[in-house]
Amino acid sequence: MVPGARGGPPRPPHRGRDLIPEGRSRNDRPSVARAEEPAPATGSDPVLVVGVTNDPATPHQWAPRLAAQLRTGVLLTLNGEGHGAYGQNQRIDDEVNAFLLDGTVPAEGARCG
Repeated sequence: MVPGARGGPPRPPHRGRDLIPEGRSRNDRPSVARAEEPAPATGSDPVLVVGVTNDPATPHQWAPRLAAQLRTGVLLTLNGEGHGAYGQNQRIDDEVNAFLLDGTVPAEGARCG
């Protein structure tokens, strides 16, 4: 059945819109991420950071900054559109799967798409 149709399941909430204060837009976010405290993750296993070049929710420039801040961060970039890279590109999916399932770390700065 179709969500929201008569007799069907209710529509899921539109969380993104619900979280934006009235009179503001998602474009009102700061252009630079400001972490209150660095999270260097020193001594941890590699941390995979995946960014999308044209992500409307989390600007790509935050991804390399986070990877660098983590010290063990490894950046994987999708040259593409949208929020979330997994499921958009087979190579991204393969790299993420290999990392999660086998512990294979992508080459630093790898780009797909």
